[in-house]
Amino acid sequence: MVPKSEYARVFANNLRRIMHERGKNGADMARYLGVGKSRVSSWMNAQHIPRPDMVDKMCAYLNCTRTDLMEENGIKHGASVTKEQAELVRLAMHGREDNVHLILEVFRRMEGLK
Repeated sequence: MVPKSEYARVFANNLRRIMHERGKNGADMARYLGVGKSRVSSWMNAQHIPRPDMVDKMCAYLNCTRTDLMEENGIKHGASVTKEQAELVRLAMHGREDNVHLILEVFRRMEGLK
């Protein structure tokens, strides 16, 4: 089992990177989320991990997915996810598991068209 501190470190690194890439700051995100700046700072400094509902709000604000925030190899530097792709993944996460496989296949095919 991965220690909670490791999850917090990965989340904080991803959060700081994505915020930087999107030109966002902690104060603006705190206002959007309806939390104090110190709460956002605690997430950015790996002191705490946000609740799942707060992660969903962050994803909406940052136009990213939970995976981008929570996994070691989220969005690679310079890559982007469209708003439509992020919304499809969000919908799939609340649906049946086979929907996720369908959406991933659509993304693979879309990448092949570039």
